[in-house]
Amino acid sequence: MYRRALLQSFISGASTFLLLMNAAAVLAAAIVDFMHRKIPNAHVAVMAVCGVLYVLLHNFDQAFMHVLSAVYVSAVVIILFLRKVLGGGDAKMLAALALWFTPQQLPLIAVATLIFGGILGSLYLSVVVLTLAGDKYLPNLDLPKIHPKAGMPYGVATAFGFAYAAWRIIL
Repeated sequence: MYRRALLQSFISGASTFLLLMNAAAVLAAAIVDFMHRKIPNAHVAVMAVCGVLYVLLHNFDQAFMHVLSAVYVSAVVIILFLRKVLGGGDAKMLAALALWFTPQQLPLIAVATLIFGGILGSLYLSVVVLTLAGDKYLPNLDLPKIHPKAGMPYGVATAFGFAYAAWRIIL
């Protein structure tokens, strides 16, 4: 009886730790992507390791399905990367976060990420248009510069999409 309680306590503590580590990695990746349009491999590795360990602690019998999700998402994002729809960091981040979900749960994270991507895209486009208009019509005003070719930081949308899906499914 004591061992069972100790094991449950360990699993609970480890789960909390993994969720917090993953949240920190996702947040850090979103911030770095926003600032530099890059997602560091170390952040993606933390997301993947946390996902695998969390699944092994909670859904060991479903581990194959979680890996299948990551393989499926990897195939899709590789195609999107090759067509220059997504950056490499965004593709890696999506594949790593797919480990947290089964194939049946993927539509939720996909739809949530696309919705947040649309919101982010609208804001980003608005800022680019305002920056270009400001440069043309208010050249003496020192506005922050956003280059239209810099690309949108989709890691931010991915972070929000994952957070929403995790809140609905995992937590």
